[in-house]
Amino acid sequence: MDQHMVFLVDLKCPNLTRFFENKREENYFRSPFRWILLNSLDDDNNVEVIPSAIVNIDVLPDAEVIIAHQFDNQSFDLYSIYKVSANDSWQSEPYGYWNTKDGLY
Repeated sequence: MDQHMVFLVDLKCPNLTRFFENKREENYFRSPFRWILLNSLDDDNNVEVIPSAIVNIDVLPDAEVIIAHQFDNQSFDLYSIYKVSANDSWQSEPYGYWNTKDGLY
């Protein structure tokens, strides 16, 4: 049943760096596990492309990690994020767009 497991994480929650480190140690940043990271606007209406809480985690291409960048109250830009190899630079690819009117497209 692991293929049906999705972690949904609000990046505004406290202690996320330790949470992500624990999940890395438990080997949850790999297939078949999936992650959706909700990245809300900050006070200046900006979002971090790669959130600081996950920046030191090696998320390789077989991990399905989607970051949902909120840009208004009803819309998100979705990106797949990963590293090609451990300690490599982050890669980001458009995954889709979601809003309350049309859903995912």
